[in-house]
Amino acid sequence: MFNSLLPWHLAQLSDQFSASNQVFVYKGFPIPFVQAVGQSHPMVDTQSVNPDGKLDLDYIDQNVLDYAFLLRKPASHNVVLFYEEFLKLSQEVRNIERLGRQFIIFENPFYRRVPNQSNHSFVDVEWSIEQNRPIVDDEVFCSFYANCFRQGEQEYIQYLTNEAMDAPNVVKGIFFTGVDRLPVVQSIIDDQLPAGTISFLSSDNAYQEFKRKIFGNEPVDQPIHILIDQANTRTLVEKQELCILHFMLQQAEVPFEFYVRQTVRDASYRPELLHILQRYWQNAETPNHTQSAPSFRTLSIYRDPAISRELIDVSQGAVIEHLVQQVEAAQANTKPYEDIFLTSPTGAGKSVLFQVPGIYLAERYELVTIIVSPLKALMYDQVEALRRERGYNAVAFINSDITLIERQDIIDRIARKEISLLYLSPELLLSYDIRTFIGERPLGLLVVDEAHLVTTWGRDFRVDYWFLGNYIRKIRRYTNHRFPVLALTATAVHDGPNDLVYQTISSLNMQNPAKYIGNIIRPEISFQIDESPLVEGNHEQHKLAVTVNHIRQMVQNGTKSIVYFPWISQIRDVLTLLDAETRTHVAMYYSGVAQADRERALRRFKSGEVLVVLATKAFGMGVDVSDIREVYHHAPSGTLADYVQEFGRLARQKGLTGVASMDYNERDLKFAKVLFGLSSLKQYQVGLVLRKLWNMYRLKRKRNFLVSVDDFAYIFPHDQDPEQKVKSALLVLEKDYLARYNYNVLIVRPKALFSVVYAKVTNAEVEAFENRFGEFITRLDGTQRATKAMAYTGKGGGVILPRAETGVCYRIQLDRLWEAILPDVSFPKMKQEFFSGTLFEKFGFTSVSPRLQYDLTLNTGWSETLDRLTLRLTQLERVMHSFRGFFSQDELYRKLRDEFGDEALARKAANLLTTLYSEKPDFGRNGHAQPTGTNFIQTRKSQRTSDVEYQVINTALAQVANTTRQKFSALFNNLPVTESHRRHYVSTNTEKNRDTLKLAYILEVFDLATYELSGGELPQIFIRINDPLKIERFATSAYTNSIVQEVHDRQKRSVNLLESFFAATMTDAERWQFIEDYFMGCEIGNLEEDVKVEVA
Repeated sequence: MFNSLLPWHLAQLSDQFSASNQVFVYKGFPIPFVQAVGQSHPMVDTQSVNPDGKLDLDYIDQNVLDYAFLLRKPASHNVVLFYEEFLKLSQEVRNIERLGRQFIIFENPFYRRVPNQSNHSFVDVEWSIEQNRPIVDDEVFCSFYANCFRQGEQEYIQYLTNEAMDAPNVVKGIFFTGVDRLPVVQSIIDDQLPAGTISFLSSDNAYQEFKRKIFGNEPVDQPIHILIDQANTRTLVEKQELCILHFMLQQAEVPFEFYVRQTVRDASYRPELLHILQRYWQNAETPNHTQSAPSFRTLSIYRDPAISRELIDVSQGAVIEHLVQQVEAAQANTKPYEDIFLTSPTGAGKSVLFQVPGIYLAERYELVTIIVSPLKALMYDQVEALRRERGYNAVAFINSDITLIERQDIIDRIARKEISLLYLSPELLLSYDIRTFIGERPLGLLVVDEAHLVTTWGRDFRVDYWFLGNYIRKIRRYTNHRFPVLALTATAVHDGPNDLVYQTISSLNMQNPAKYIGNIIRPEISFQIDESPLVEGNHEQHKLAVTVNHIRQMVQNGTKSIVYFPWISQIRDVLTLLDAETRTHVAMYYSGVAQADRERALRRFKSGEVLVVLATKAFGMGVDVSDIREVYHHAPSGTLADYVQEFGRLARQKGLTGVASMDYNERDLKFAKVLFGLSSLKQYQVGLVLRKLWNMYRLKRKRNFLVSVDDFAYIFPHDQDPEQKVKSALLVLEKDYLARYNYNVLIVRPKALFSVVYAKVTNAEVEAFENRFGEFITRLDGTQRATKAMAYTGKGGGVILPRAETGVCYRIQLDRLWEAILPDVSFPKMKQEFFSGTLFEKFGFTSVSPRLQYDLTLNTGWSETLDRLTLRLTQLERVMHSFRGFFSQDELYRKLRDEFGDEALARKAANLLTTLYSEKPDFGRNGHAQPTGTNFIQTRKSQRTSDVEYQVINTALAQVANTTRQKFSALFNNLPVTESHRRHYVSTNTEKNRDTLKLAYILEVFDLATYELSGGELPQIFIRINDPLKIERFATSAYTNSIVQEVHDRQKRSVNLLESFFAATMTDAERWQFIEDYFMGCEIGNLEEDVKVEVA
């Protein structure tokens, strides 16, 4: 089909390019097409295509300088190059301007992934990662291409980007000039779709195979039927591809039709679905709290939220019927099927929407339904409800807490078709091939519950949910499973600047999704938002007093209520201030409360024994209480969407009314700001993670390597969930690079459940330990000690143990040990026993102590590094001593910048030193945090700005500087001065290893060394660097991550929205209108304008 474009393109060249010194470079075009262009404009070298019609990369690599010689000759006509030739030419000729030619680069925008036309083949990188296959890089291949993957029988490549594209004599030509007409589309219902219809941009193989045939000029079935979705014209790239496809079909003069699905909300559904509901939900309470024959509820949804607010009623049965039809279409593989995205208010019965079809699909077709659920408690509750309350037993859950024996029993029962509904935690699903769980049984439906967790800007963002989209794409690409995805959430903004709907659809790689967007407005909920005047003195103490008084009123009035707080400390403070009588009617529910106590609090709240629950956001997903009358907010803690979801727990019982209340003061928003500041990634942190990756690549000289969460501890030293932060930082790097270059410069994949650990065994137990566990352990050479002298292994670094210990260190395959010897305990419990030092005691070994493998690699010899470290510490002391009293982080940065003469180093040092060497203050309380141990910075919270302020303890600073130098000298003393590497097995006890690890941190901060920690409790993450030059480019210069910037921009908009909503005087109807406008994607400025005149 590309051949039909040749006359049009040659005319384009003749019209636009009249000079004779131009080189036409073709990127991503079929070889025969480029050769055909070469009949009119000569090829620079005709031998770069071998007799088999393949691009000969070896020939190009070896003869690139001949190209430079030929191009330097006086130009009498324009010539043609393949992009591979230009890429290698620009790599070899540093200044391409010297060739005296203008290069016109024609890139094929229809193929972001191009069929491999070269004589080199490479492994599918992602497939190899998932299969734990070694990736042996083909250096010739990797010098041309950044990525490779296989779909069906075809191998596809993505090009390396080229720095020469910025040269003044390199111009980007537009191949499809003026191609901007979208096709005329017909509305069609599913039943009328012609056989063989292809879904545009679908993630299955059909569309990619269609494009491959076009590329290879192969015949395609005619007429051509293409199904598009409204979302396909949302982005410029997708719209461009659709226009190009339309144009090529016209040029080829083949018959074609484009369709768009006509949304038909059919109210009917097959009776078997209702029979399942009545069979298993017969004892369930109806919304009005009475028992009767169950029936499907009615959902109120927007007919077309993109263009109107018109509402229609849709039965749960109709939605389930639609979903079942998509499963049947997927299994039949005769026409396109669609995923389904659904939002519906909390308590609207979302679980029925996947449990009923899951049961039906199992009984009718023996298909498996997988439900990905974020919370173990929620997973457990839903499974137990199906078993005990519904009497349905073909359901189970698998998460990391169950034992290997229990897990294998469930997998065996799935194979025997005794279980067909499987709940999985995201981290477990991501760690294994899908066949690990369902074997050879076909997957009918994949459900993603609480789907809003996949988006980076949600308050409750879960990093493992972000990986789900890649996982879904890989199942569809690499297996024969054909299945729709059902994504559900209570609230999500549809389109606009605060969009979550399309972000979630994109993140999950959903294809042509049908969207059921539930009605936002709930007239049974009213608002009581009172202005709380500013008072002299402590704002937080005043807020506590106001909330305490409100809780007393709730108890006195017998009002069943939830009180939400931003911080746990506020809950504790309020409970302390309540009188004894009121406290008997109050319970607490937050993440720090033991699971058994939370379950007891929930039971008492449901029964009415407790009237008021004091809660954080933890009181949310999976909590099912239908008769709550009031939700009071001590202060907002998230976005407007979070606020709506929290008060949405009101009045679920039919006929009940509820009130969302708050005593609002403009200073209340500081809590949300502080929470965001504590939880959000900072640009400097992401930059440091990138710099760390570059340093590790530079040292290893391998594109593939494992990193530990512990390797980044110096960047997130006080974070309560460093795993979440490190994974998030790596992911935003991967996503940002993908957005910039349209290929995977960086690939990040977690390896959550596979664990290699280290331990020391004293000499007395070594022989018995090796006899008992030999197949699971590896002795580490150079660690056996008979004396107190440190062992040194010569060039490449030493392997040392702490001075006072003798014994042998081992690498232990803990996951293999678990599977073979301790399958009756859960893997997390086994890891906990190992790191507490008790695991091997049950086998009679008392001396086995856990260790971390600690590698320190200096940038120069150790003697020179010590001099540089001493200089930096002296400069640091000079700056710190210059402060009198408390100072801000920005003031520290400015003084360090003047001292170091290096802005980037100063910024990094200011950010990290105030974290590494200070105690983190409790933001929920007043007062100072005193430094302990090796810290020398005292902190407090500024009463004026709520920011953290710092003060130096001079005596502690001198001690820290001295200890740091001593520790460094002890590691390298008596070694050659040029030695630059040390391997150390250190205790996992933080009290014992603190100084050693802080030395590594400070050396990394000052760019003097890179450290690695292996064998810790936190998981490892696989890294693949496809384009090292792109990593180096941003790691060694100023870098701003676009995703982090967007998150921060959204947070600012969110605060403005909350202020507009709470500060304005509005009726209930006006507040609901504001909320609906927000969820329908209205611009923030328009929302603020609507209420501006009403602000009191």
